[in-house]
Amino acid sequence: MPRPSKTKVNALAKELADIRESLGTPEQPYTQQKLAKALGVNQSAVTRWENLEKAVKGRDYGPSTNVLVRFARLLANQPGNKYDDKCIWLLVMAGFLKPPPEDSDDAIRCVLDRE
Repeated sequence: MPRPSKTKVNALAKELADIRESLGTPEQPYTQQKLAKALGVNQSAVTRWENLEKAVKGRDYGPSTNVLVRFARLLANQPGNKYDDKCIWLLVMAGFLKPPPEDSDDAIRCVLDRE
């Protein structure tokens, strides 16, 4: 399987960190440890995904499609975030959706309800 370009990896690493941070507040940040627990992975995996240098050099540059779907589901379950742009972006990166507006809420719900 071909590796993604450095530009795509950079976008993935930055966006994953931004999404994680958006789940918290200044008073209660959403830590890598908290995200790891919610996704069922080790904190070191979240750190690796958010660290561009290691992402570009390492073999395992990002989360699996299953983890991206779990992350999207986590976002969809947040108050006021149902199918927001970040949720859709994660599902597009996982390969389950085409970029909007080609997929409907029904298609998104179908992907999130799989597991």
